[in-house]
Amino acid sequence: MGIARASGMPASLGLITAAVGGIVVGFLGGAPLQISGPSAGLSVLLLDWVVAYRTDDDPYGIASIAVIVMLAGLLQAVAGFLKLGTYFRAVSPAVIRGMLAGIGIIIVAKQFHVMIDNDIEGSVLYNVYEIPAGLQKALTSGGGRYHHIAASIGMATLLTIMLWERFRPSRLHFLPGALAGLLVGSIAAAVL
Repeated sequence: MGIARASGMPASLGLITAAVGGIVVGFLGGAPLQISGPSAGLSVLLLDWVVAYRTDDDPYGIASIAVIVMLAGLLQAVAGFLKLGTYFRAVSPAVIRGMLAGIGIIIVAKQFHVMIDNDIEGSVLYNVYEIPAGLQKALTSGGGRYHHIAASIGMATLLTIMLWERFRPSRLHFLPGALAGLLVGSIAAAVL
């Protein structure tokens, strides 16, 4: 969902692509619980495309994105079958880390506001600029929205993930921290 929102797409499409990607990659990758792929790297390109091709009939540019992503997937499959992946070793690891760090900033800048139930749309720089105002909303109560409750649930989820990974019970070694965080966050949201 974070990558979908960072790409300017609806969160529901993020769920759909995660499910389809998880099934396909799990089947082809040899591990049924493994999820991988270049979707984070594509989010920057997709955001520019979505913004450029929005129309009144298609406010997200989904029709054009579907064709482009299918062609990109076909191109990746052909490159895989031709064993062209080894040529990417020529790209410096520093370039790849820099790209991934930039993508991480984009995702965090957008998802921070989602975590505190704040409506922020716009550029990445604007979202980063609005983080202090979002923090102020999250630390105070009042108004028609419950930013402080949403922020509490988000922080509880993140804390659960970190603590679970650090102090995971040996009997539950198979349960990933993200799933433990999801369970805590879902229970907290239901109660609150």
